[in-house]
Amino acid sequence: MNNPFKRQNPAPEAPGAGFAAPADLKKKRRKRLVLILVIAAAAVIAGLAVYSKSKPSLTSISTGTVNYGDLTKTITADGTVASKNVSVVSDATGSTVQSIDVSLNNDVNKGARLCTLKDSQTGTVRAVTAPISGTITHIGAVKGSPSSGELFTIQDTRNLKVVMNIDQNDIGSVSTGQAVTITADGTGGKTYHGVVSSVAPTSTAAASAGESAAVSSDSASAASAASAVSASVDTSAAASSSAAEFSASADISAPTDGLKIGMKTHQEITVETRRNIFTVPIDAVTKDKNGLYEIFVVKSHKGGPDTVKAVRVKTGLQNDTVIEVNAKGLRAGAKVALNPASLNDGEQVTTK
Repeated sequence: MNNPFKRQNPAPEAPGAGFAAPADLKKKRRKRLVLILVIAAAAVIAGLAVYSKSKPSLTSISTGTVNYGDLTKTITADGTVASKNVSVVSDATGSTVQSIDVSLNNDVNKGARLCTLKDSQTGTVRAVTAPISGTITHIGAVKGSPSSGELFTIQDTRNLKVVMNIDQNDIGSVSTGQAVTITADGTGGKTYHGVVSSVAPTSTAAASAGESAAVSSDSASAASAASAVSASVDTSAAASSSAAEFSASADISAPTDGLKIGMKTHQEITVETRRNIFTVPIDAVTKDKNGLYEIFVVKSHKGGPDTVKAVRVKTGLQNDTVIEVNAKGLRAGAKVALNPASLNDGEQVTTK
């Protein structure tokens, strides 16, 4: 009989029973690794999404530069080449022009004979001579006809000037002694230099009205002359009220090779120069809520976005592109925001 309390030996297990095979272990580990990577990637994506939502949007701006140096303001004007020395030779005695000794565009020296006149009553012949050296630019004398006014015009072609038309908005800035740069078509791109020598006190329209009045007063009665003056002034004022111009002259410095009397020219007049100043593009300046001028200087931050700092400035001389600014802490080369009217102090920006 078998003893029920006798310890029984367990049946032998099959080889490998209770242990995973090496291939199964590798599969399990690979699945765990993939799962871990998937969870990590999902966490990164979620973090980036949260950061993207919380990250502030940056204002995109264009920038200019603070510069230090000289600033020159110029105004432009069109003009015409003329002689500084013009002489009109006239005779109103009625003497007959017996001979003409020069031709148009002839160069003559002072004292050279231009023509001869014969007195119709006495028969006396006298010579008319050149009062200056220059070029014959007009001949009014006619051989065999009586002298009754202008016989010749002589212009000194070696001493030239430009007669300029200055806009009424600029004339207040123009004065004698200012430097002028001159160019003209047909001179091979040459640049000439001169100095403002005269500025008319009245507009060209007003001067023309005055001349018209003088002519009218010589040829009409006092009453009709007054009427003509009034009509002339009214007409001129109406025609020029929106675009009055003033005449100014500039003497051209030698050499003047290539320039000819009557040529159309273009001038740049230097009306003011400031030295050793800070300037910024005109588009960099705006006004704050109090109406005071300010600029926005771009500040860089390590590891973070750029910001702008509002800097109150005093403005000065300006030309078509830049303006003088003055404030503490300005430095050459600093970046400034262009068209900054919508910016706020400390705002984060990105530059184009």
